[in-house]
Amino acid sequence: MHFTRTIEKLKIATAILSVFCFIGTSTSTTITSSELILNGGFQQALAGWSAIGNATRNVIADPQPLSAEFPNSLEFTVGSDIDQVGFENSGFGGIPFNESLTYTGSSFMRFPIESTFGGIINTGIMGPGESTILASAPGELVSAFDGQWLHIQFTLQNTGRIVTSTDNTFFVSVDAQPWIGQIVHFTSFSLHSS
Repeated sequence: MHFTRTIEKLKIATAILSVFCFIGTSTSTTITSSELILNGGFQQALAGWSAIGNATRNVIADPQPLSAEFPNSLEFTVGSDIDQVGFENSGFGGIPFNESLTYTGSSFMRFPIESTFGGIINTGIMGPGESTILASAPGELVSAFDGQWLHIQFTLQNTGRIVTSTDNTFFVSVDAQPWIGQIVHFTSFSLHSS
């Protein structure tokens, strides 16, 4: 009798463990396969991120974190330059691009120093060598006035390039001249295709 109860308990425990493993595997696979940005919350320092132009990037423990889940941010400082400056993400071995798909994404940003500054921020997908923009969103006007986190959402429009490739990057950029000396914090980047 005791042996039978032990077997029954073992069967129940095995069934529960199987369900748990299935759910865990399914969730993990879904997150990995749909998210295109690597290290969007900067928990792994600058893994996956590189600079565009004359700008300084540092990952910091933000003094005003977005949330407990996102304690870090990318502190982005614009240096003197005559062109676009920013940063890009290589994704999980490149950002796959297909002109028939729609790419939507979001991020949070804030200016840690309150001011009256306002400027345009650009987002998109760039082909290899930073020479070809495959998809981009209309520039978004952002303001520094209150120092709070601003939720940015974007839909990237195909620029007309008929290309299907994987060796691409997601980028964030600004026109350097009006942004010189500005400091901006970014976190919680996400990008999906459908």
